[in-house]
This record gives sequence, structure tokens and C-alpha cells, in this order.
Amino acid sequence: DRQGKDAGEVIFYRARDAAENGQIVAVAGEAASAKGFGGNVSVMAGIGPDGTIINVVVTNHSETPGLGTNATDRTLTRYIWQAFSPAKEAGLPPSKYLDQYSGRDTSTIGTPAFHVVGKSAELADNAVLAVSGATISSRAVADAVNLICTAFETSKDEILTK
Repeated sequence: DRQGKDAGEVIFYRARDAAENGQIVAVAGEAASAKGFGGNVSVMAGIGPDGTIINVVVTNHSETPGLGTNATDRTLTRYIWQAFSPAKEAGLPPSKYLDQYSGRDTSTIGTPAFHVVGKSAELADNAVLAVSGATISSRAVADAVNLICTAFETSKDEILTK
């Protein structure tokens, strides 16, 4: 039950390919961090069977609009002519902060050494760059992603075989 999930708890959902006899093609991990400025920040991360993060979305938060939401929300700028275009947008809207996790390995993110930095010069394999003015929210998202990756690394054999 997502609404009753406590901060720190991680829930995994398996995505199976019907054409491959139910083989697990990805998992979605969901966790909440209590470290948000406005309270819990709930995050869902898609992970491939090889441990690569596919995408990260924030599913629930109470962060400050215009500040903390810069680290939690995905937004798409559209122009008026696009509203009348028959072409549909594919995929998730971009997020400069959340997209930093895509393509990264859970074994790197799911460690005690993983952290959020304030300057691009400090970036490393085990770090992401915080959103200026939304450092607390950035850290809350990072905490939830770290929880998901740590749980995946600890239990991936069980998660990928059931």
C-alpha cells in the first residue's frame, strides 16, 4: 500500500515479458525518504536486470513550489502549435536533476559513499549534482534512490528469480 509506506521501506514490482515466458525484463523500486524539506519524498526507480537505472520519478512530495520542486518534478515546455499537433510526446518529460540517475549502476548509487554535491567540479561516479536552491529536496530524492539501489543490490538474486 503506497499510502501506508514508511520512510526507508522499499517495495519492488517486477515487469515480465509475456513473449519470453514471463522473464523479468525490469523492476521498479519504490521508496520514501523522510529527509525532504516538506516531509516524505516518495521515489520510483526503474532498474534493468543488469542493475542499470532506467529512469527515476518522484511519485509524491510536499516540497516548496518553485524551489524544492525543481529537484522533484519533470516538466515539459510546450509551444501553442504543439498543442494542436497530432504527434504525441513519448517518454517522460525531462528533468536535469532526475535524469542524472539514468544509465547509472545500482552498485555505485547503492553505497554509503554515494552523495550529493553542490558544484559540478565535485562530481564523481558516486555523486549527483544538487539543484541550486533545492539542496534539501535533492538530498531527499538521492536518499530514496540510494535506499532503492541498496535494497536491489542486497536482494537482487531474490528479486530477479521469483
